[in-house]
Amino acid sequence: MESVLQRCIAQDDVNIFDMTIGDEDYKRAWSDLSLSLYEYLEARSLKGLGFVTYRRLRSAARSNRRLRMLARTLRSRLRARAPAGALGTEAGA
Repeated sequence: MESVLQRCIAQDDVNIFDMTIGDEDYKRAWSDLSLSLYEYLEARSLKGLGFVTYRRLRSAARSNRRLRMLARTLRSRLRARAPAGALGTEAGA
């Protein structure tokens, strides 16, 4: 990563270099600017409503220990009952 940053610094036409998400020490050492990232989801169809609901539930589960454990348990049970490869669990999937 350091060599990429050095090449971008050496080029006069690079004004902004996005180091993507993540709170890493090297990013603070190499940058004097930090921007907050936000996500906005709005359903415009029934399919979209399903997707937005899924993303919100997933976000809630990730931030809540009990929900995260429940999701892991349910996922394990689903995988145990599914035929081999049905859920993308076989090698290379």
